[in-house]
Amino acid sequence: AASQSGTASLNDGSSTVTVPITAVDPAKAFLVFGLEESTNSPGNGEVTGRLSGGNAVVFERTETGETVLIRWQVAEFQSGVRVQRGSVAMSSPTMTVAIAAVDVGRSFPLVSVRNSGGEWAGADFLRGRLSGPAGLELSVNNVSSTPFVEWQVVEYNAAAVQHGLVTLAEGQLSATVPIPAVDLQRAWLISSHQSHFASTTAIGERLVRSRVTSSTSLVFDRWVSSGSVDIAWSLVVFQDETLVQHGSEHFASGEVQRTVALEAVDPARTIAVGGYQTTGGS
Repeated sequence: AASQSGTASLNDGSSTVTVPITAVDPAKAFLVFGLEESTNSPGNGEVTGRLSGGNAVVFERTETGETVLIRWQVAEFQSGVRVQRGSVAMSSPTMTVAIAAVDVGRSFPLVSVRNSGGEWAGADFLRGRLSGPAGLELSVNNVSSTPFVEWQVVEYNAAAVQHGLVTLAEGQLSATVPIPAVDLQRAWLISSHQSHFASTTAIGERLVRSRVTSSTSLVFDRWVSSGSVDIAWSLVVFQDETLVQHGSEHFASGEVQRTVALEAVDPARTIAVGGYQTTGGS
């Protein structure tokens, strides 16, 4: 595989930014990205990303206030990987998108959502999961503001993928999920969740950290237990030469950046991802 990476900025006054990239085959490449922002508005802070025509990545949001910094990476494979992608406006809380049939045991979804509004609520948290070989199920709590989703489904021949659903019920801070034993150095956990918010506006109830804590267990946790969240997860266990490093970091009050030491990697063949959709952690 080969990877490209870069940064982009959605500046105050802009709702979209297009970044040129070295041309890739869209059917063999996928996009991951993360956001750095300081906003309490999902209209400004929720960003979707997509590959466009194989030679650009496009990032969009519904409103134009404040600045959001985007760090993106595109991974392209010579063979053994097939990627489908698309866009959908959510007209009902749960929708199933038809896809070309995949091997669910070797495939995983990547989703991002953008939405309007001034409060992080039920329409701002998206759960995406493979409902079967030919269906991608997308779920939000409500569609009063018509959330817009960009999705990718990656079929990776040299991987075994476990999938599951877990709920953090109201009053519950964490859940441990047992799994068949995996090699931690080859395991990549991907999750997304749907939020059923309580009367509080606490973001802590709606942000979930997802971790592979041992070769036989996953842990999903948050800081505030009001409301409930329904989580979909995919654990990708690579069967080729791909290796994974992972960990969890705590940011102290006033701390905005941390540098984590890694075992040396080739940046041109490496991607860095974390947590839920485009933001990770609790």
